[in-house]
Amino acid sequence: MPTATCPLCGRPFTVDNQLQVSLRFNLARRHGAVAYLTPMEAVVLDLLARSYPDIAAWDRLLQANYGTAVREPHYAEQVIKVRVSHLRRKLAPLGVEIRNIYRAGYCLVLHRMEGEGLSIELKSIK
Repeated sequence: MPTATCPLCGRPFTVDNQLQVSLRFNLARRHGAVAYLTPMEAVVLDLLARSYPDIAAWDRLLQANYGTAVREPHYAEQVIKVRVSHLRRKLAPLGVEIRNIYRAGYCLVLHRMEGEGLSIELKSIK
């Protein structure tokens, strides 16, 4: 497998098609490309990645960001929507898409990169 160098620590790492999220360094990487995140964007992406390929439900996203006490749910949902919007822009070069599942939450989709095998698609919802 090919290797690349970490832009933060300078150590080599194996380049593969898996999305890797670091809460310690607030970054995501895939295929040797790196996306720098804010701490709260990293929390949202970590939850989406741990839920993959299933849906990360709204209640789980709210709890990950605000704990158990959400005082203004509408405001909190808007904040998460903005974070997801920023994540979409930052993750596009990595071949990662965040799909909105109406009234359920969000789901990650990993697209095929050049030289990679089959893409992973969203599960059907019944």
